[in-house]
Amino acid sequence: MSDFKKLSEYVEKGNRNEAKKLTQELLAAGQPPLKIVEEGLV
Repeated sequence: MSDFKKLSEYVEKGNRNEAKKLTQELLAAGQPPLKIVEEGLV
């Protein structure tokens, strides 16, 4: 499962802490913020 899919599932389930942690990891890994929003958070 991709990180973006995991992030989307965390958001859908209301798992705020895991969503925040994974978002920070994706940013630290150099993923563009807009991509994170479009593919994981929306």
